[in-house]
This record gives sequence, C-alpha cells and structure tokens, in this order.
Amino acid sequence: MKDMIQLMNKYLEAHYKLLKENYIRSLRKGLRFLRSQSGKQIRDLRSYAKINLVGVAFANIGVLHRISFRIRDFERVNWYFISTFFSEQY
Repeated sequence: MKDMIQLMNKYLEAHYKLLKENYIRSLRKGLRFLRSQSGKQIRDLRSYAKINLVGVAFANIGVLHRISFRIRDFERVNWYFISTFFSEQY
C-alpha cells in the first residue's frame, strides 16, 4: 500500500509539473515576443507591472485567471469598457 501511495504521489507531482510548464511556456513565449518588439507599437497587447496571479481555474469557456492589483496604479484605465469587452467575449 505504501508503494502505491508513493507511486501515486510521483504521478501527481509529474502531472502538476507538466501542467505548470505548459502554462508558463506560453507566458515566456509572449514575454519573449514582447521584448523583441521594443520600439514598435503593438496595438492588441498590453503589459502591466505589479500584477499578482492569485489563481488559475479551468472552465467550459477556457482557462480563467484571477489576478489582483492596486486600482490606484491604473487610474487611466476605462474599467467600464474592459468589463463590457470581456462579458461580450463569452
């Protein structure tokens, strides 16, 4: 029984690491692209500092990301437009 639990733990750890790498790889790829475009204007891509990823969830509509940030740092953002944009996507 102990060997079976250890085997299960190793399987779950490997599965977790693979899922994490798949998630992080696309983030790395996007950041690499962003850095390669320095000096060029990218209209459909935004990057922000001081954003914390709180959680990731999987749903029928895709991967959901829960983030936290200080609104004070984003006073110029039109939150109504953004919330309307996201609600129309799904």
